Amino acid sequence: MELKERTSSWIFQAGIIATVAGIFMSAACINKRNVAGQYWQIFAFTVTADFLLLLFWIWETKKGIKRLGSGFCQYSKQAETILGICLVLGWGFATRAIQLWDTPRWDALTYYTMLISACENFDFKFLTFLQDFSLASHPTLAYAGLAAIGEFLWPKEYTGVLLVQLFLHLLTGFFLYKIFEKIFPEHSWIRHTFSACLVLTTPMVLGTFSYFHPDAGTIYFFIFMLFCYLYKKNLLLLFSMLLLVQTKEIGSLVIFGFVGGVFLNYMISQKQKQSFLKSFIGFLKEPLAICSMIAAISIGLYFGIYLKTGGEIWNIPGKDGSGFSTIRLIPDFFAFKWKQYFFLNFNWLIWIGIFFSAAILIYKKVSGRMKEQIKYREIAIGIFAVILIQMLFYSIYITYTLPRYHVLIDCGSVFLLTFLVGNIWRNTENFRIKERFKNSVIPYMIMLLWGGMMLLEAYVTVDPISLRVFDSQDTGHGKILRCDYEGEAIQRDYCVYNYQYTYLNKAYNQVLKDVDYHEGMDVLIWNSNTNDQIFGDYFWDTEKRRRTLKSGDNAIPIRGIEREMIDKQEILLQPEAVFVLSPQFIITEKDAEDYLQQYYEIRYKGFVIIPFGGKVTYYVCDLVKQIEVGQ
Repeated sequence: MELKERTSSWIFQAGIIATVAGIFMSAACINKRNVAGQYWQIFAFTVTADFLLLLFWIWETKKGIKRLGSGFCQYSKQAETILGICLVLGWGFATRAIQLWDTPRWDALTYYTMLISACENFDFKFLTFLQDFSLASHPTLAYAGLAAIGEFLWPKEYTGVLLVQLFLHLLTGFFLYKIFEKIFPEHSWIRHTFSACLVLTTPMVLGTFSYFHPDAGTIYFFIFMLFCYLYKKNLLLLFSMLLLVQTKEIGSLVIFGFVGGVFLNYMISQKQKQSFLKSFIGFLKEPLAICSMIAAISIGLYFGIYLKTGGEIWNIPGKDGSGFSTIRLIPDFFAFKWKQYFFLNFNWLIWIGIFFSAAILIYKKVSGRMKEQIKYREIAIGIFAVILIQMLFYSIYITYTLPRYHVLIDCGSVFLLTFLVGNIWRNTENFRIKERFKNSVIPYMIMLLWGGMMLLEAYVTVDPISLRVFDSQDTGHGKILRCDYEGEAIQRDYCVYNYQYTYLNKAYNQVLKDVDYHEGMDVLIWNSNTNDQIFGDYFWDTEKRRRTLKSGDNAIPIRGIEREMIDKQEILLQPEAVFVLSPQFIITEKDAEDYLQQYYEIRYKGFVIIPFGGKVTYYVCDLVKQIEVGQ
């Protein structure tokens, strides 16, 4: 019977992996349906595979209904689990729904345009997939491959990618609930729900939901890996590791850190002392170690094939010509990175909670007052190792100081805190806490307050420590942080630490709507540093009255001009123009007006205010003097 159940489990896991591949292939076939004759073998194979997968899931559904019926005596427990998961999914959707109609910018736009090109050029060949879906020379086959499902089904509609992102976020919420249910079976479903929702509300995770970047994939696949490890789904465990290493380079270090942490716990937990070599060989026989070795081999093969077929590893030249993305120890850079780790987005509060909770557990353990052992201790050690190895790597790997690089660090720290607090709560009877307090609503009120602070910080910068520690810029209706090590960037990805950076998107759409943008009108900005990509790859949808990346009958190009371009290039200015200005760009209205009045007559001045975001001023102008080249 045990063999039968094990075989059934492996078949189920293989079915999930096959389904993921099948959905990708089906979406690609739908996208390429106009050239179906060219790839008829692929189409025939995909249709056959889809039919077999449909039969498989009908069979699995019948088995699941049968199991549910046989376990009717446990209906109450199952109902609580279902209710808790539904609440987690509802919370995840509700807190992200506002972001589903966003448009990408900066690196997110770079990644997205690369994804568009990869999907357009896809010809069902592995080498094409390898080259085109390695976005920005990163190993992003897994993350980009999943995002491509949305792009295939809704070409150049960013919402398609965001729907895939939403599905991955909600799936992560499901895994989180099941993880906490496994670790703390004695806790109520309400605590599992709160814990999962808290991790999902991490400001960096929630605030950058609509920002398309592979760092987000490390969260999804790491939580997936934890779930598979705890529930002993070894085939899916291997799959999750392959997804991690094919999301971004840091995924390999994440696996190394977690496996190293679990191995450390393995050594500590041994009842009989053995030599290190013997213990190490014993650990290598564990499924976790075997899967990690296969994942390591896979990433090695990837780089070998990728480089051999003409790919290049991304390297940014530095000011001194030594190469920007290099391993070096620069004390100031090191200190700046650790300031980001511990002081951004209420992280200082999270880490105070971690150190305080760990101190309580260690003290109670040493003093003998904690009789019950900490269960799944390897999870805490593994996650701490994952956090630490990322911190050290990003401190000596000299590259951009983008806050979104640390999304798994922030998410992991919130998870670690909930784990430690959960263990404290598990041992409350041994801490001499009165029964009245133990069963009170105070812990839930604390969790609500904590969650509320993180939710607010995910959308608006309210953390007083962050505002004091980092440079900030007045937006006209608040302040936005600038996490640039060299202090030169006004905008760009250095502002992507929560959702507040998107206020310009809404403001620009509103400005173009207010001025009734049309052909024959220029959009003027001061310089490239003040271009939040109001134009460039964007079109103006005259029907939906918003910017879009998709051309069509109702979409007209947005003709954008930088002030610097006017003096250097032969540009025929349009009769009308709208000049866009934000206080965030450190350009005064007087300077803007003085410049405009050299060539235009200012018809009127207007402004748009995005609550909790910022203010954008605009000038609608009529051309009175055409600029000559060389003036």
